[in-house]
Amino acid sequence: MTNEELRAYLETKKDSIERLKVLPRDLTISPTPEFITSIIGPRRAGKTYSMYYLIKKNQLDPSDFIFLNFEDIGIDNTDAKIIERSIAQHAYLYGKEPKWIFLDEIHNLQDWQREVYTIYERKTYKIVISGSTSKLTSREMASYLRGRSLSVPVFPFSFKEILNIHEFQKRDLYSLSRKPQIMRLFERYLQNGGFPQIWLEEDVNPLVFFQNYVETIVFKDIVERYRIKNPQIFRSLLPILASSNAKEISIKKLYHTFESKGFKLSKSSFYNYTYYLEEIFVIYLLRKLRFSERESQLSVPKLYFLDTGLVNYLHSTSYSSNFGRSLETVVFVELLKKKLYGEIFGLFYWKNLTGEIDFLIKKTPGKVSDVIQVTDVTSREELEDRELRMLAKSQKIFPEAKKLIITRDFTGEINGIECVSILNWLLSL
Repeated sequence: MTNEELRAYLETKKDSIERLKVLPRDLTISPTPEFITSIIGPRRAGKTYSMYYLIKKNQLDPSDFIFLNFEDIGIDNTDAKIIERSIAQHAYLYGKEPKWIFLDEIHNLQDWQREVYTIYERKTYKIVISGSTSKLTSREMASYLRGRSLSVPVFPFSFKEILNIHEFQKRDLYSLSRKPQIMRLFERYLQNGGFPQIWLEEDVNPLVFFQNYVETIVFKDIVERYRIKNPQIFRSLLPILASSNAKEISIKKLYHTFESKGFKLSKSSFYNYTYYLEEIFVIYLLRKLRFSERESQLSVPKLYFLDTGLVNYLHSTSYSSNFGRSLETVVFVELLKKKLYGEIFGLFYWKNLTGEIDFLIKKTPGKVSDVIQVTDVTSREELEDRELRMLAKSQKIFPEAKKLIITRDFTGEINGIECVSILNWLLSL
């Protein structure tokens, strides 16, 4: 790739980004020269789009940045010095070096970690990178960069982001004409999930989207990457896991279920399969709060998918048949974001012989700061005694924690416990 060709690529890329209409995303990203910013998250959640959003949000002039996508036709992925050369050609065009460097699909560049680390060592640029989950997991990215990176997760759209797309505001919840529209939009969100392609492209059929998505997960992100010999195991495993969404799940029992059906695999392999699904941001295993970290890690986890649309597709059901667990999943994903963004220290669930509390939050390494229960009720009368009893019992165990019940559509206070509707809670984040 000649210098002239490289300059043409850099300028053409900037022109295309400038013409893009980029909608705001609810992201916590503050790049600094002290660390490399690594954008991570599920496939098709919008990692590249998030880079465009950073450019627009920070009102970057073309002279402020370079953008290299290593999947673009014309980029020489074998040129070990292409990042260095891009910086030099930028300086040739603008008379100064860039302040920001965006490196998309970085895994396609040969020996990428050495090149990125070299320019990082200058502590001059704000470097933002992303890679495909089929080639580069967040743990691998951190390992390759020797602790010099900060990972920023990008998830499918939150409901708050979807409301922004449709130009709704929080005050519309109190409008007799607008609130029903918001409720219908929320029901659609629970059914189809938040993947951007479903919401931004009118001709996308959610069923076709998820069919292709699952095939990609099975064959590219897992089977090819981890060299799985029997992909049929994953075809059978995913629907079973989806049926256990927002429930406790014993991996050991699940293994014996598969064994009884004639699948031949080792127990360690089966444990690895759930680990792979966590690595590519399909599921998350939430641990029970115990007396020690080791006990928590060995406890029976609760399983959550990171998108309700994927759950409904795999389980061949609708959100309405299990509305409560869909609500719980949406709440979990928002709390998980806070944990990954560093806004809270720990996230757990809690259970004893008499009942279960959905979420316990530790804002610092010390005591539990928040106790949250999620329930499918629309009025004070529908609120079950069981929910109130569990929170009352939690008062003895976590006396200093704030108690909160998130409901389908009821906001108020009962026995000193705050209740808030799911929509009010989501829009307050």
